Amino acid sequence: MFAAVDSDSFVEMPLVAGENVISAVERYKRDPAVAAAEPEYLLQYADPAVMEMPGQVTNGSGSPTVTSSIYRPNDPYYVNGSQWGLSVTEMTYAWERVPDRSSIRIAIVDSGVNPNHPDLAESLEAGYNALDEGQPPVDDSGHGTMVAGIAAAVTNNGIGIAGAAGGARIVPVKVGKKDASNKDYIPSSAVAQGIRWAADNKVDVINISLGMPQNSQMIKEAVDYALARNVVIVAAAGNESNHWLFGEPADFPTREDNSYRRFTWTVYPARYEGVVSVGSVSRLTNNALTISDFSNVGKITTVAQGTGVYSTALSGGYASGAGTSYSSPMVAGLAALLKAQNKNLSSQDVHHILLDSSQKLDVPPIAGYYLGTYYSLKYQDYYGGGLMNGKRAFTMPRLRMTAVPEPDGRQASVTVKALDDKGTLLRNLSSEITVTVNHEDRYKQNKTVSLVNGEWSGPVELSVTDDVYDITIQANDAPGSGNEFIESGAARFSKLPDRPKASIGSGTYTAPQTVTLSTATPGARIYVTYDGENSYEYVGPLTISSNTTFYAAAMKNGV
Repeated sequence: MFAAVDSDSFVEMPLVAGENVISAVERYKRDPAVAAAEPEYLLQYADPAVMEMPGQVTNGSGSPTVTSSIYRPNDPYYVNGSQWGLSVTEMTYAWERVPDRSSIRIAIVDSGVNPNHPDLAESLEAGYNALDEGQPPVDDSGHGTMVAGIAAAVTNNGIGIAGAAGGARIVPVKVGKKDASNKDYIPSSAVAQGIRWAADNKVDVINISLGMPQNSQMIKEAVDYALARNVVIVAAAGNESNHWLFGEPADFPTREDNSYRRFTWTVYPARYEGVVSVGSVSRLTNNALTISDFSNVGKITTVAQGTGVYSTALSGGYASGAGTSYSSPMVAGLAALLKAQNKNLSSQDVHHILLDSSQKLDVPPIAGYYLGTYYSLKYQDYYGGGLMNGKRAFTMPRLRMTAVPEPDGRQASVTVKALDDKGTLLRNLSSEITVTVNHEDRYKQNKTVSLVNGEWSGPVELSVTDDVYDITIQANDAPGSGNEFIESGAARFSKLPDRPKASIGSGTYTAPQTVTLSTATPGARIYVTYDGENSYEYVGPLTISSNTTFYAAAMKNGV
């Protein structure tokens, strides 16, 4: 198990004789010197089915380049239509738009990569092994090799497959391995360590094709650490659902639990804010696309091909697999192309582009699907923005906004510009857009303004009259304008209630104690939680008669 004395220092902690992990976690949580404690979680790969393809497919000679014949690469699995996920997403346009990707680095946080695979070897960097430091990140399961190929296998070299970002550098980060029983072992501590290493080593994109249902604070902090350094994180949504979209059992007959229907929420780390969460679509006999039976739902950014996905195999040949594990690196490849075109894009910028540029799907009807009494799933729960699209990601104008509040807090001076994929002002573009002012948990105000020669500047009412507030301003499409835009990042202005104060401090006491809580913000309510999940409103002094850790927060007007 692991504990931290602050938000950036998780260390492995011992158990006392006869103590189980859960008891140890609770014991460390009660220690006032410990900020957080959690067990070592085990993650799993997001790929329920992989099938090795016979032999190594070749198609004559080729030159490993991404600049020549880019609309017609000669990689056999692309030529014969097996890589349909690249054609339906118009990735050929993205390839043409970004011919040089050699400066972009994609970290594959996974089981390692086969360093000798002919479709990968020349793109591989040394990487890192989070399980056995000092040892090379060599793949022993095949999963990481598959994922790496989908993201960035060499394009137009006459063999195998075309990578979504062929020519980008592949940085293998090994966080999983086979244990003595030949089972996959992917500890949460290694995943967190691998993410931090990748961020420290200045990769542009991290792909994480693994997950778990539990929320790990250690992984969450590693994710936040990477995002704060403008690393784009793309992760698989998971495969625990069983949709039976057409009244039939799911398309994995080997599943033991195939006899009933269910939908499952996006796994972690894909569920974390700021992470690009990728679901899977399947192609039907009429070439229509629909959610894959296994693809998880809930927090989804975009979707990509996730069945019949061809890629590089551990053996040095090629394999076909299914799962959001293999949808995710396609999107990671597109994210890498976006960064190659414009290094100044933040992780938030790339997230907005991938979401807003996704192509809405004409979804087939769902036959007799009962989703439950308490929650009705919506289109975005299945598909996010829709199917990733390489052309729209580069051609849709991108709104960039700055907002500066006036001293009295009643207005903000806002400037919005429409930029192309290289960050150049679109001076020939004039259109209506919407500037939205969102007062958290209270109300929204929409103001329609007109871009002229690609930009608009003017005042926006904030109407701040309260002693606490939490306001965001964002620019996006105007309904009926006829133009689609990538929405801007949000500018946030807030003044939070004063933190609650306790009548006594943390420490060791010899008798039961009465604790009184108060806040200096008039009218604010105080809420108390003992587990970080369930809270109740504080109405009077707390009596503490045993080792106890609790947390308190003040709230007013939803802030």
